[in-house]
Amino acid sequence: MLALYHGGTSVASAKVRLALAEKGVAFESRLLDLRRGEQKRDDYLALNPAGVVPTLVHDGRIIVESSIIMEYVEDNWPAPALMPRDPGPRANVRLWLRRVDELHDACSVLSSSVKLAAMRGDADPISTLLARTPDPAKRARQQRLIEQGFAALDIASAISHYSGFLAQADDALAHAAWLSGDALGLADCAALPYVHRVACLGMEALWAHSPAIGDWFARMRARASFDAAITRWNGAQAYKPSAELAALAGTYPGLAQPAP
Repeated sequence: MLALYHGGTSVASAKVRLALAEKGVAFESRLLDLRRGEQKRDDYLALNPAGVVPTLVHDGRIIVESSIIMEYVEDNWPAPALMPRDPGPRANVRLWLRRVDELHDACSVLSSSVKLAAMRGDADPISTLLARTPDPAKRARQQRLIEQGFAALDIASAISHYSGFLAQADDALAHAAWLSGDALGLADCAALPYVHRVACLGMEALWAHSPAIGDWFARMRARASFDAAITRWNGAQAYKPSAELAALAGTYPGLAQPAP
């Protein structure tokens, strides 16, 4: 039995769904409504004490952390391979998995910024939200995004982090067809949900001067795995373009500008 506890719009969940879809591995869906806090239920916390998604349960074995789950899937269903055979390229894929993990907070800031900015001045929802956030650093960040909106330094820091990540992707794709190397692999599956999220928010300007990223993104979206792992699960909770974030992306230095 293979069951995946996941969230529809969760980028970490989408990473795992993409790897499973690319391998053609079926799973029993245990979809959690993250907005209603179902990931904090006692029965789920017994599986994943951190109260985050995804969690994979395979024949009674519990696997947590999305990048670790992806490698677990690769180890248990090795064909088609999503990791190179040689140790050097394999290490490079793992480096990309780490880079994506380090991008997660920036993605969370941008994803939540529109909703939080709209809450300014509405005391009851604000107090309820902050009370549900036990981590003091995250609670303070939410407070800043509510009070300062898109002028919060958290937004600029998140865009800067994305810009650095995309610069690394641009360089990698100048030398290979995929982030994983000569063949699509786990690095591509990990990165796609994070690039797709900022595209949904209207921030494509971040890679406007990188044909390599644009081509990679188009190729990834054209694969059957994109619909199976992302489109199918977005539903009514899909993220919408933000005029404010789009404007910020358009004015950010980002990738190198083309020569005049």
